[in-house]
Formats: sequence, C-alpha cells, structure tokens
Amino acid sequence: MISSAKAADWGNLKGRLVFEGDAGTPPKINVNKDVEFCSKHNLVDETLSIGEKDGLQNAFIYVYVKRGKSVDIHPDLEAPGGDVAILDNKGCRFEPHTILVRTGQPLEIRNSDQGIGHNTNAQTLLQNPKFNEQVSNDSPINKVFEKTEPYPAEVACNVHPWMKSYLLIRDNPYMATTAKDGRFEIKNLPAG
Repeated sequence: MISSAKAADWGNLKGRLVFEGDAGTPPKINVNKDVEFCSKHNLVDETLSIGEKDGLQNAFIYVYVKRGKSVDIHPDLEAPGGDVAILDNKGCRFEPHTILVRTGQPLEIRNSDQGIGHNTNAQTLLQNPKFNEQVSNDSPINKVFEKTEPYPAEVACNVHPWMKSYLLIRDNPYMATTAKDGRFEIKNLPAG
C-alpha cells in the first residue's frame, strides 16, 4: 500500500480472471424436489462457473479493510443509492448466483417460480442478523443490512438443497463480481 497517496486521487481497476486447465462439464443437479417443474431448467452445479474464453464467472473482487479502519469514498459514490438489489428464486436457482449489497441499500428477495415454494436461508452472516424465511410469489422479503460482512455469505434454499447463492455486504462501493467472460471493473478507487 502506498501511504503517501492523496485521497483526492482516484482510479479505476479493471481486470479479468481466467481459469487455467480443464474444469470439465459442470455436473447436473440431482433434482429430487418439485421434479416436474425444476427438471425443466437444465440445472447444473454453479460452484465453479467457467464462461466465455475460460473466464471465471461469479468471483468476488473487493477492497478488504481491517476492522476499525475505513477507506476514502469518492464523492460520487458516498451514498448507497436508491437502487434496490434483487435476489430472485427463478427456475429453481437463485438469480444472480453472486450479489453485491452495500450497507443501507435495500435487498428484495423474490420468488418468480409460480406455484413453487422457496425459502431464503442466510445463516452464515457474521455481523448482521441471520434469517431463514419463506418467500411467496406475491410477497417479497425486504432486508436492509447495517454492518459490513468480512466475507461473502452463503444463501441457501432448504426446500431445494441444490440452490445456493452468495451475498457480499460491504460499507463501501469498492466491490465487483466477474461477468461471464471473467471481466470486472471497480470505479473511483482511492489511490493507494
């Protein structure tokens, strides 16, 4: 870290994560619940997602700040913004597989699978209250997190045990997930 950097200096970080080697074909999910509906969606294990041109998809990149420390935030990014982050139960999987939420930003958890029951279980949260709630088609779950999480938290569905997603909650905007081709960008980082 460059300790002499001025907080007024900002830059963007762009990159691409690539998987080397042969990841093979993702294993198909053994659909054993709501088989008639869920088996129509060609579900595969998303633990390791290799996309276009061997890009590593759904990886988190974020600024990790030691406990009790903070990072300067660019003036354009100080407020979490009014955008609602959306985690959907869709096609018997969570969409998106990785999701970013800033403290104070609303998270809406939906169920787009008509006639199929889902729950959303976030028991691996360390700093925010854990939850495990049913989500119906007409009543989304709404959450706002007040504290940053040091690591991504697993989100699961107990009804359909193959369903997993990962939630990263940070108190600053300096985070990204990789796209299908492994690319990511974090804008307006403080120098150093």
